[in-house]
Amino acid sequence: MKRWLKLDLFLALYLLKSLFCPNLALSQHRAFVAATDSPNSSPQLSIDSNSVKVYIKNDSLLIHSDTAIISFYQKRNYTYQWINLNGLNEQARSLRNLLRSSFSDLSPRTKDYFKKFENGTIDSTQLESERIRLELSLTSAFIQFIKTTYSRNYDEIEEWFLPCNPMPVDSVVSKHYQLKTFLNSLDIKTPTQVNLLEKEIMFYQKLQNQGNWNPFPFPKKSLKVGAKDSLILSIKKRLHILKGFDSSDTSIVFDEQMQNDVIDFQNKTGLTPDGIIGKNFIKSINISPEKRVMQLLINIQRLKWLPERDSSEYILVNIPEFEMHVYQGTELCWSSPVVVGKPSSSTALFTGNMKYIVFSPYWNVPPSIVKKEIIPEIKKNRGYINKEQLEFWQGNKVVPTESILWEQYPANPFPYSVKQKPGSENSLGLVKFLFPNEYDIYLHDTPSKSLFKATSRSFSHGCIRISEPQKLAEHLLRNERDWDSSKITATMNGGKETWVTLKRGVPVSIIYLTAWVDDSNILNFRDDVYGFDKEDRKLLFKLSNF
Repeated sequence: MKRWLKLDLFLALYLLKSLFCPNLALSQHRAFVAATDSPNSSPQLSIDSNSVKVYIKNDSLLIHSDTAIISFYQKRNYTYQWINLNGLNEQARSLRNLLRSSFSDLSPRTKDYFKKFENGTIDSTQLESERIRLELSLTSAFIQFIKTTYSRNYDEIEEWFLPCNPMPVDSVVSKHYQLKTFLNSLDIKTPTQVNLLEKEIMFYQKLQNQGNWNPFPFPKKSLKVGAKDSLILSIKKRLHILKGFDSSDTSIVFDEQMQNDVIDFQNKTGLTPDGIIGKNFIKSINISPEKRVMQLLINIQRLKWLPERDSSEYILVNIPEFEMHVYQGTELCWSSPVVVGKPSSSTALFTGNMKYIVFSPYWNVPPSIVKKEIIPEIKKNRGYINKEQLEFWQGNKVVPTESILWEQYPANPFPYSVKQKPGSENSLGLVKFLFPNEYDIYLHDTPSKSLFKATSRSFSHGCIRISEPQKLAEHLLRNERDWDSSKITATMNGGKETWVTLKRGVPVSIIYLTAWVDDSNILNFRDDVYGFDKEDRKLLFKLSNF
């Protein structure tokens, strides 16, 4: 009922526009149809074919790719590929990251459009025209990247990165293998992780073809060692099937071996490894083989966009896993928990080079936090300033807090920058690790150590809190004679901000994989914490029952 009410309002606005702004209504008609034609339709916008031709003709940066751009949209039924109703999609950010890593970044004008859409600062009166310009500019950049990087067989490689249209799941699988075989014939390497996930697709397709994947009911109470229930036998069998072998166990008793199997499944799926069967366990083990195939395909598609690693040392942060992995070549040195951004302030996905370590850092409080959190707290209690060790700056001078007329804010623009002094209670902890980027994302320590014990760790405003900051500092400075463990400890706790420039930048990749094969050759699944899988599922698959 609510859905149709929403559509009625949408339709009413659309009809008003058609009366008073007929040209605008004509250009947006397809967008309305694409956004509302069925409950399962993707939140995609359609782009008017005449608009594409007009914008290309009047844009000197697009005209050189006019034929390829038009062909690109014809094959995709003139739907936007980089922008949806919510703004830039995952593919747009993946393209930006890939271009930046391949030294063929976007043009300054396209960067400007990109930034506006990413920050939500688009003038509503210019929304439609700037959306089309950005869309076509990204397509032009994508085409040029493909043609420059791969000198032949452009059409197949284009579709490898960006499939033309949604298809049934089995067709998506077939198309993937067709394109993969073609790329192999051209000696174009695909990521090793893609090959590993392909094997898992075959396993889950086999389970799908066998049928009989009936969902288990939720138990009346959680099941653990010693429990007896007819459901236990069915779960035992499924746990063994997921490991690739049949079970000869016919007992309905929850024994220690079953507890080990439950913990193993929980570890593979990101659940709390407590060995207890509760609602979250049942939800996860009920996920059908077909849905797992889709999840594997979505992550294979995601892997295609990741820049190649050409460094013997790098750091990987996988957001849905809430883990950081430190590598030397192909060898994993160690992994440790991290805290990432909340869905409302999600951590950006990109690859950068770590260049600096800052011991005993100041925290430059973002203006949004100052407005929404700091000022309201100060207005309630002036003691908050000393409690949080805050300083207020104007230019290069510290401003006495008693001279600030707090009653004016946050209604009026706040003219001061806010810093939190170094110390054990600083929000960045005792050290931060910088890899300069336009998102102002970095790794840092935190005084809130208890958050690392949570299973799902998306609590931050966007930056990444790491659980073993001193270990990372010692690793990065291990070849520096002047920086032994004792000096690092002393500088972290020295209370004076100290910058160290790394002699060699260390690549840091922040990625989003909800399915992958780990370094122990074990398949892992995680929840779709930012909803990217949900959107990609609509782009890749033509579905009737999801």
